[in-house]
Amino acid sequence: MVGTTRPTSHRPVWVTASATLRNLALDVLAVNDITKITETVQRIGRDHNRAIPLLTLT
Repeated sequence: MVGTTRPTSHRPVWVTASATLRNLALDVLAVNDITKITETVQRIGRDHNRAIPLLTLT
């Protein structure tokens, strides 16, 4: 198919985008030396302001 803008895989675009966001979130946690991912995500889920220090690059 020449001239198509569809990805070469047959996955919907939202699947690829959500996988990219998941990987980005895991990278943010890894950069901040966080290994307890489930507990951290639950803690952030209770208070979204807890994510701000993880997103600031210093």
